[in-house]
Amino acid sequence: SPGIAEALVATAAGLFAAIPATLGYNLFRATIRGMTETMDYFALQLLHHLQKRLLPKK
Repeated sequence: SPGIAEALVATAAGLFAAIPATLGYNLFRATIRGMTETMDYFALQLLHHLQKRLLPKK
């Protein structure tokens, strides 16, 4: 029946768009996660450095 064929074509088109989009999204999230970890480490190192330089030693 033409309705089922049309639904299958629409489903295939949806999957054709959704699968690469999902892969791209996961790659984007992994990249952002890595950048966040790098910035977090840098911020901790900067705070440690500033603490050593600016706070008086007891």
